[in-house]
Amino acid sequence: MNSRITTTTAIMQSLGSDQRRILSRWRALIYLRRASSEYTPDERRWVKVPQSESDVQSTLNNLFTSQRIESIPHAPNCFATRDSFGRRYPLRELELLFELNPYTILTHYSALEHHNFTIDQPKVISAWGESGFGLIPLGTKEEEWQGLDLPVAHRPKKVISQRVDWFRGKMDISFGIETVQSGQVPVRVTTPERTLVESLQHPDRSGGIANVLRSWQRAEDFVDPDQIVTITEKFGINLLRQRVGYVAESVGLMHPAFDEWAARSKRGGSSKLVGGNPFSSEFDSRWNLSLNGPVEILIR
Repeated sequence: MNSRITTTTAIMQSLGSDQRRILSRWRALIYLRRASSEYTPDERRWVKVPQSESDVQSTLNNLFTSQRIESIPHAPNCFATRDSFGRRYPLRELELLFELNPYTILTHYSALEHHNFTIDQPKVISAWGESGFGLIPLGTKEEEWQGLDLPVAHRPKKVISQRVDWFRGKMDISFGIETVQSGQVPVRVTTPERTLVESLQHPDRSGGIANVLRSWQRAEDFVDPDQIVTITEKFGINLLRQRVGYVAESVGLMHPAFDEWAARSKRGGSSKLVGGNPFSSEFDSRWNLSLNGPVEILIR
């Protein structure tokens, strides 16, 4: 009888197997439901399969009382493991962020950093994270959430030592998103091509226009021009086509669509490389674009 697995052991074994340091209440629910399927009733000490986060609270209380987990300041329903395997890993900002908001996508400045397009070390995490768009928590399967409520999306202003800058605008997540590993855990991030395109759309969220232009130059050999064009067309903004076309050609990227884009470009009040900067007398006639940014960066 005593050899039967307990709820606490089942959860901590799963956490160790995933090489995670942080345990959220919703992940504890998924772990225990998995264990309920993996072990027969004779092999486990619990009878009822948990149906909600509240059903695992007593197990979390036991883990907390036995000092196997500890609370994390300003991180509701998230805990750091104190077991020996957990102490081998530091508390990681991104792991905690994706537990607090499992719908997070790293964007802009953070995405440029992830793809090694910038040598900056941002003191902020740039992210988007809204529920109700069909995303499920990473490390889980869609069928595991059937009949369950998906976790609440928290938007903390800070995780551990890093501030979080949440993008509140509309975001189409049907394209240009990928899941990659960050350390031992998966994260969502905009693809290299979408990251570059959005950096021109929002340079203020991407470390400034100088950092954006340097990023395009660093990325030249690592991006697909077809994807640059496809992503830009998804946004359907003519001014963005002008900016992307000018910068892409300046760093040596070529694509047949650029001639069409250039032919459709129009000179006007908003036809500037950087929307928030004043007009510059320096002008590109092919793209009908005021070059009101440090475009010398684009020249190798």
